[in-house]
Amino acid sequence: MVEPFFGNFDLASLSIWLFWAFFALLIYYLQTENMREGYPLEDDDGNPAANQGPFPGPEQLVRYLEMEIQGEFGSGKRLIPMQLARIHSDRVKVRTLYGKHFEGVPKTKSGNQVTLLEEDKICGYFSGGVLYADQARQDPVLG
Repeated sequence: MVEPFFGNFDLASLSIWLFWAFFALLIYYLQTENMREGYPLEDDDGNPAANQGPFPGPEQLVRYLEMEIQGEFGSGKRLIPMQLARIHSDRVKVRTLYGKHFEGVPKTKSGNQVTLLEEDKICGYFSGGVLYADQARQDPVLG
């Protein structure tokens, strides 16, 4: 009698172990390829960056634009949420509010930080303008 080639060997076990080995090697390969260009990481001045690991450090994110109001629409500085501002080459456009509403934008107590409550108030004021800034926005569309 001829013994089969695989005998009592479990092919399902072999396939799952080969899959895990392939997956581990794939992760290692992808991480090394990810760090390949520009490694070691450098900042704008050519100095080694602070975070040299496989995961990049936090980036800065602009969350608000500061605007100074003058004239008939009030006075003082106000913040505009970046998500609701459209920046053009010569102006910043806010579609949720009209000029007369900018005096009512909540102010911040500090000039260099925004608390969570102030952030909620500012974003809520601008977002509420989508519906409440104009009577035409509140009227039914059908009819």
